[in-house]
Formats: sequence, C-alpha cells, structure tokens
Amino acid sequence: MIKSIMRGLMKNSAAALAFVVIFAAFSKCSWADTAWTLENVNFTDGATAIGSFTINSTFTALTAWNITVSGSTLSPSANAHYDNGDGDSGFFSVSSTNVLLAIDVPSFAQELILVLTSPMTNGGTPVNLQGGASGGTDDCNQPGTCGILTTSGELTSSAVPEPSAVLLLASGAGLLGLVFYRRKRSLS
Repeated sequence: MIKSIMRGLMKNSAAALAFVVIFAAFSKCSWADTAWTLENVNFTDGATAIGSFTINSTFTALTAWNITVSGSTLSPSANAHYDNGDGDSGFFSVSSTNVLLAIDVPSFAQELILVLTSPMTNGGTPVNLQGGASGGTDDCNQPGTCGILTTSGELTSSAVPEPSAVLLLASGAGLLGLVFYRRKRSLS
C-alpha cells in the first residue's frame, strides 16, 4: 500500500514540476526584450519611416534598431538609415515614452524622434505615435528643418524570448512527455 501511495505521489509531483517549469518559462518571456515595429509613419516632408527596434525590459537602452526614413524633400538628404550595425548611427534618448535615434556624420546630423501617446510595455500592447509640431514625432535633417508626423503612426510589438526561457520551456515539455509516456506504459 505504501508503495502505491509513493508511486502516486511521484506521478503527480512530476506533472506538477513540469507545469511549474513551463509556467516559469512563460513568465520569464514577458520580461525579455521587446521588438517594436513602425507602422503607417508618414511625415509632412513626404518621408515615410519603416523598420523596427528592440528595447530592453527596463526601457533604458535599445539592443537593436533598423529603421529607414525615405522620400524626404528636406536637404541635405532624402533618405536616412538608422542601423545599430552602422558606426554613425546611435540612440541618444530612450524611455517608455520616447526614442531618439540619430546619425552623426561630419557634414550634418539627422534625427528620428519617436514620441508615444502612452508608455510602451513589456506585454507589447500597440502604442500610437504623437503628432504635432511641438514635441511630437518627427524626422529632422538639420536643427529646425523637420518633417512632422501626419498620420496616426503606430508601434506594434512582440516579446523576444530569451534563450534561458526557451530552455525552461523545452525541459518542461520534456518532463510532461516523460510523465505521459510512463502513464501510458503502466496502463499497458
């Protein structure tokens, strides 16, 4: 009788442990970096912005960015490419409500300022960009020469799973598979 009780406890504890491991993996994913994608971002100077950036879970740094602004009528350049692999591109200000990217080359500085109507979250709820000439989203080729956001541009996101979360998830799934395999085998 004691042997059957111990066997029942082992079966149930293995399933409970697998559930805890899978739950921990999913909760850890929510604290991972979040990738945000620009959608419907158009400016008064004719420019459009497409691309994405990844921000850390504390909203203090960008871990990656790749955004292209093209079609501007402002001089000196109609196009700008912000890429973390480019030594001239960098981020200068990041918070849950704004992102400032810039290209700093000897002849001019180019900026992309994204101002949000509400804070970004790690959960990835879509956020609208703020328009308007005073303190809104814009693309600037020189100080004082900017294209202002004309549409209600939006940021959409997805969580980027950390490798440790994937490992936790895989081990939990493996434990569940082992439990079901043993149960099926013991019934045969």
